[in-house]
Amino acid sequence: MNDRERTRTISIPGAQEPRREANMDGLATQVITDKSNLKVASLKVVDGPGKGQERPVFSGTNQVGRSADNRIPLDFGDNTISRQQHAVIAYDASNGEFRIFDGGKQNPVQVNGERLSGDRQLSDGDTIKIGLTTLRFALM
Repeated sequence: MNDRERTRTISIPGAQEPRREANMDGLATQVITDKSNLKVASLKVVDGPGKGQERPVFSGTNQVGRSADNRIPLDFGDNTISRQQHAVIAYDASNGEFRIFDGGKQNPVQVNGERLSGDRQLSDGDTIKIGLTTLRFALM
């Protein structure tokens, strides 16, 4: 496995640290505090490859990338999106807050036209640009 295919561990403020013996590439480890399949929001492609397609956002931690093993797979032909964890969208059910984190990939993530550095809160109607694809974030 080369460096571009490895899963990178991120630190989410307020989240429990995974156990040291856990498989860091496993989805169960990446979805640290909430394994729910409850759909709480959606991402709709408004520009770029896959225009018109929609993907659910689940409660907990959502990895966004081109590969089908991401919780939010953007698998419609935009090769400028990284296969694994280009971004992460986290929903904290305790306070109803959504946050987006840049996965540190070569193509930066933009929210509402501004380059994302670190993380920020997401609100209903925000646009997210990853690669050549623009998504609109919508609450359920």
